[in-house]
Amino acid sequence: MFYKAIIQFKNFFKKKFDSSLILNANSHFILSRSNYLKTLNIRENEFKVFSQNGEDGIIDFLTYILNIKNIKFIEIGVGDYTECNTRFLTYNFPFQGLVCDFNEKLKSNIGTLVSTHRGNIKIFNNFINEQNIIKILEENNFNKDVNLFSLDIDGNDYFILRLLPDNFSDIFIAEYNQNFGSELEVTTPYVNNFDRFKYHYSGLCWGLSIKSLVKLMESKGYVFLGSNTECCNAFFIKKKNKYKLNENFNLNINLSECCNDFVCDARDKNGNLNKLSIRERLELVKNCEVIDLSDDNQNKKYISEILKK
Repeated sequence: MFYKAIIQFKNFFKKKFDSSLILNANSHFILSRSNYLKTLNIRENEFKVFSQNGEDGIIDFLTYILNIKNIKFIEIGVGDYTECNTRFLTYNFPFQGLVCDFNEKLKSNIGTLVSTHRGNIKIFNNFINEQNIIKILEENNFNKDVNLFSLDIDGNDYFILRLLPDNFSDIFIAEYNQNFGSELEVTTPYVNNFDRFKYHYSGLCWGLSIKSLVKLMESKGYVFLGSNTECCNAFFIKKKNKYKLNENFNLNINLSECCNDFVCDARDKNGNLNKLSIRERLELVKNCEVIDLSDDNQNKKYISEILKK
């Protein structure tokens, strides 16, 4: 009984804190929106509310310039929904949402955190893979008219992305692996329930490179707007909507700006944080196999082989 009272006490103050956070964030965004049409780089609008980094601010910028009033979103890779890209949207839009992850707290947290009088969230509490992604979207009626799609699964991202229809969502957010640098066009091979620390103890070899991601998304009808400062999430909108940006918005992005020597979460063999430059990271995982997407045959190769090209 005492434990239950402690939990209720914590939840009460957590809700109070969240309410204050949301109020302050909305005040910030009201002031910021007057300058959105002057934006030349998405990083100008970074602001964290419930997102992992500054994605909430970039999303507010994009929903504003695209004039989205009611939002239909999909987020794959949400953890327990306390820190993700779509949670803040549920406080500010009438919404329909589909969230996917394998997390035992996901359903209960959404019941606590989301005010469902504004809309409805469907939950798929399992791993997403090549075999189920399209079926899940179709069965839940999220296979069209999507306003925002976000993907963050640290592994099979490329294989999920390539199955999605062209021009699938107004806003598209996809995680990439900056540890591959700006020149490699690669992805890790498809592995069911991919675990980056099982693939290599450092956790450095997973997912797809920024060059691979941009090339794939451009083939699907999107324009690349840039990445966040943390160099982990890339943002895209449909090419047909790029006229809504400031005419001087920078779309000629140097991919080296999407990789950063200072941002590193590598681990040593004991699990301790190991700060390395991108060149040192590639040297560490040089014997890992990846798929060379610059090769029409898309063969598996060791990273060391590709670096010699």
